[in-house]
Amino acid sequence: AGWSSPFTALQLLFINLVNDSLPAIALGLEPSEENIMSHKPREANKPLFDKKSYGIIFLRGLLIAIVTIVAQHIGGEDSLMGMSMAFTTLIFARTLQTLPGRSEEKTAVSLGLLKNKYTLIAIVVCFTMYSIVLYPGVRAYFNIAPEFGSEQLGICLGLALVSTVLMELEKVFKGEK
Repeated sequence: AGWSSPFTALQLLFINLVNDSLPAIALGLEPSEENIMSHKPREANKPLFDKKSYGIIFLRGLLIAIVTIVAQHIGGEDSLMGMSMAFTTLIFARTLQTLPGRSEEKTAVSLGLLKNKYTLIAIVVCFTMYSIVLYPGVRAYFNIAPEFGSEQLGICLGLALVSTVLMELEKVFKGEK
């Protein structure tokens, strides 16, 4: 698109260390779904990821990419504000993706939002770690625009929520089991 890069190396490192590890650990502690034993086992010669899994991964990645690109556009494609908004939206969207990531078929609400306390703890810790990035003095290291404030934060959170809600609605439209 001819835009400037939306992320710095330090931002990508932060995303990989914070937003990949804690939610993944929390999802690993997710209780088994009630009907898991009624499913036929996967055949040994079948791949771990099937077409359905790849479709889910693609859709979620696409939704997060779209809201991140929209955030950068809103902030200004070639500006520090655009970079700040893209980084923040990606952090929020990836963190909130933990909720739909709990099940391929059931929504987070139908599973029970409080059923896996580790998921909620991971989300709170990720948001807390991100909030440290916004402290004066620290924000410069992460290339967060000095004028980045509550209005931009609200836009980024709203975009991230849109992607999360769409991930959950996809399950509803496919027919929650």
